[in-house]
Amino acid sequence: MHEPPTKTARMPRRNTKLIVAAHRVAEARRIVASQQELIARLKALGQSTFDAERALQTYLSALKHLEDHERRVRTAVKKRETKKAAVKLGIQTARRRPLERPQKFAGAYQIQKLLLVFLEKGKCAVKVASDIAPLLPQ
Repeated sequence: MHEPPTKTARMPRRNTKLIVAAHRVAEARRIVASQQELIARLKALGQSTFDAERALQTYLSALKHLEDHERRVRTAVKKRETKKAAVKLGIQTARRRPLERPQKFAGAYQIQKLLLVFLEKGKCAVKVASDIAPLLPQ
């Protein structure tokens, strides 16, 4: 009767941003070419091309931005692929190490925490200073 649905092979979702950017650039180029043809037809008919040329400038500006975006996405993809290839080959890539916090900042944080605890308990400042002295960096 009914056959069970078969799983269809899906293409891996790779570089979708790049694919979308490339499609948008292609569409923008098609629009620019179409607008240029329109201007040529209007000139041949002796009609005003002012509005069509203004629209063309807008389309060209949008095309420039889309091409820049595609270039940035393409560069990011290349960097990512280079990093993946380096990992496969066992090459260490430069990694950012977390900044180590100097001890004096950790001590300052502990001092602030102790001050708050002592002030909440109503202890005097002299007592606070004597309790904090061992924490201060030498």
